[in-house]
Amino acid sequence: MPAHPLLWTLVGVHGLAAAYVHLRGKARFGLARQLTDHSTLLAPLNALLYLSSKVPAKAYLDPATSRTSPRSPSTGRRSATSASPSPRPAT
Repeated sequence: MPAHPLLWTLVGVHGLAAAYVHLRGKARFGLARQLTDHSTLLAPLNALLYLSSKVPAKAYLDPATSRTSPRSPSTGRRSATSASPSPRPAT
């Protein structure tokens, strides 16, 4: 028995929405991770929300000016000075 045309329409819409969500940003998962990620399962909802949003499609924080803890380039760990807790004020 052939598949119903509505089924293929829904599969096509889901595939297009998944491609839109995948190609929207600059950082992308590999194919295996993308297919098992929640963003692919919710792609039609994500695409609908992206297309109806008035918020510009850009990062909330500028990566060049955001203040993050310094990490060692060789290990990726925080340096000893940035990992220490800040002193508490005297009570």
